[in-house]
Amino acid sequence: MSIREAISKRPGIVAAFALLAIGAAGYFATRSDLVRPQRIEANAFFTTDDGHSTFVAPAAQLPPFDHGGRPAYRACVFTCDGGATTFVGYLQRYTPAAKQRLEQALAERESGTSHMPVSVRAGESEVKRPGQGDSWVSVNDPVGVQIVNVTGPHGEQAQPLSP
Repeated sequence: MSIREAISKRPGIVAAFALLAIGAAGYFATRSDLVRPQRIEANAFFTTDDGHSTFVAPAAQLPPFDHGGRPAYRACVFTCDGGATTFVGYLQRYTPAAKQRLEQALAERESGTSHMPVSVRAGESEVKRPGQGDSWVSVNDPVGVQIVNVTGPHGEQAQPLSP
C-alpha cells in the first residue's frame, strides 16, 4: 500500500495529525515570543573624583553620566596581587556624539524597533589616567594605547577586576 492510498483510506487520522502538528508549531512559536531570557545586569566600577574612590553601578550606564550632581566615568580597576590591593588604572568615557548615538541605538533595541547589535566604533571611546593632570585622549591614539596597557607599580602585569 502506498502512502497516497493510506492517506485516502484514513482521512480523519491524517487530519488529526495535521491539526496536532499545526497546534504544536503555534504553541512553540508563541512560547518563544512570550518567554524572553532574563537579562543579567552586569556591574562596573565608576568614579566621580578622578579615581580616588569608586562605586559600583550597572555597566549599561554610558559614561559620563550624572551621579549626585557630578559626572561619573568608568573606572577600570586592576590588581597585581590577586585582589589584596587594587588601583584604578584608567578612566573611560564616550565622546558626546558617541554617547548620543549609543543611547539612541540602545533605546531602539529595547523598544524592539531595531535588532541590530549595539557596538562602539573606533574613536568613540576616550581614556585618561586617574588624577587631575592628564587629559582625555582617544583609545585609538598611541597615548591612549599606552594608557590602557596597565602595569603595576613595579612594572608587573596588572589583572583587571570586575565588581
